[in-house]
Amino acid sequence: MSRAFTYNNGNYISGSEQIGNLAIGLTAQNYASNPGGKTWWGGPDESNRYVVAKDVSSENWSTPLGNIGNVKFWGCAETDNAFIDLVNKIGSNQFVTISDCLDWLSNNGYWSNYPSIYSTPAPRQNKTSFRIQPLPTFSRIATAGGPMTYNNANSEMYVGLSYWEDSYTTYAPAYLDVDTVATTATINISSSSPENQGYFTSSATLQEIPGSGFIWFDGSDYLYSIGCVEVSPNGEKSRISKYDVTDKEVKAYSSKIDTPELYTYTVITGLSNLGLVYVAYYSGSPAPSIPDVYIESYYTSSLTKKDTYKIPSNNNVVGLYGIVANPTNNTIFFTGGGNDGKRTILLDGTDLSLIRTNDYTNIPRTGNVTYDGPIYVESVNRFYFRTGRSNEPSGPLQKTDGLLYAINADNTTNKRIDLGGGDGSNVQMNIGGIAYDPKRKVIWTATRNMNNTSNLDTWFFQAIDPVSNELVKTCPQPSGLITSGGEGISPHHFAIDTKNDKLYVSDYVNNPYTEGNLMVWDLNDLWPT
Repeated sequence: MSRAFTYNNGNYISGSEQIGNLAIGLTAQNYASNPGGKTWWGGPDESNRYVVAKDVSSENWSTPLGNIGNVKFWGCAETDNAFIDLVNKIGSNQFVTISDCLDWLSNNGYWSNYPSIYSTPAPRQNKTSFRIQPLPTFSRIATAGGPMTYNNANSEMYVGLSYWEDSYTTYAPAYLDVDTVATTATINISSSSPENQGYFTSSATLQEIPGSGFIWFDGSDYLYSIGCVEVSPNGEKSRISKYDVTDKEVKAYSSKIDTPELYTYTVITGLSNLGLVYVAYYSGSPAPSIPDVYIESYYTSSLTKKDTYKIPSNNNVVGLYGIVANPTNNTIFFTGGGNDGKRTILLDGTDLSLIRTNDYTNIPRTGNVTYDGPIYVESVNRFYFRTGRSNEPSGPLQKTDGLLYAINADNTTNKRIDLGGGDGSNVQMNIGGIAYDPKRKVIWTATRNMNNTSNLDTWFFQAIDPVSNELVKTCPQPSGLITSGGEGISPHHFAIDTKNDKLYVSDYVNNPYTEGNLMVWDLNDLWPT
């Protein structure tokens, strides 16, 4: 294995990592075509050895082509002692620990291929807590901080709220001013919220209680969510809500959708160019023992129903995990279906006619599709979804449980990307979260740290290049999982503030400790540009 390097004291070059004046190519691209207008040099083979690199600003380093090189390399055997000796030789140092060596290299603009999981973790920039249950007691867990979507024009992050409570208190989706979040360490959102932070306003007569917390932003004027408006022993009723992102008020509701009690999980997406919003939900009232799944389209202008696609249960529970639209092909991609939940379904967005189904029976053990996907990446015209949640009594997580699937636009498998993460411990979740970073042109996700056998509650960020579908960067554990003090987080949904280059991470549903925590990291700490 080797990679490309160049001296760069100018603008950031997409797909590279910038350390000092050294750009390191991490994603698959044609470096011979001089990305960023720079001459790139292939580094040495990194197999079974450590490599250190540094830019040569005078661009006169000796190469087979003459004294025109702009990068210098060092190498050693792949042992800690050899690496420490090499760093001491480069800088005339007397270090005795790996951490001292890595700190010195980082502070002086050197790059090395020593595993980054041993580097200093990136600090958290912000913690925002949503209190959607102000009452002192409740019989079901109340939590918030669900799926998120970013509005670049308004510099706002919209946050879907998830609930599980019997004492229904009405809350619509929340909104955050990303500039305030970027400069504020802690924000608490309640009925009395800071300026430019708070909740969208529901109708007094048609109050909406957020259910699964999924939201869809049309990219310009309106935010759509789906939540519960009635509850009874025979089932619950939900509505699609349409909110104006300028005045934060509800403008329209759909007709009521029957969802059985205990099967209220509903997902939503849309195609602005077709003027349609889509929902997938379990159907039935009174509640059947095994409900069917319905995927329906509604006109965004009136929220009246257009088309329906039914996935029958056939007396077995049907999987329902996620849904996303492909605006390039005007298709709808659904994860779930089938009696084991290991299926994806591709529908025509114009009329919800079936295009193709795909089965994933080779997913290890339960390996359920996690709720945080799928996403669509326009630059490669592909869908991506995470797997890796292991439900008891299926057994403890294994290293093969952390997977990312790349799916072509026609719903055929492109690649199964192994992320690792389990270590045989008796834990239930292999973490999640998935978002596309347009600046670095990578997909971010999070995985349990399979290398840390002393602390099973650690995890790390990972970056995947969607061109090559290869894991290109792993960042050290930034924080622990949930704790009684509320400082940890179980990564579940990701979103990116492209204005401030921040990664938003919301908590896993049904966490009784964090009160709907949402935490923010500076992406430049994870992948310097």
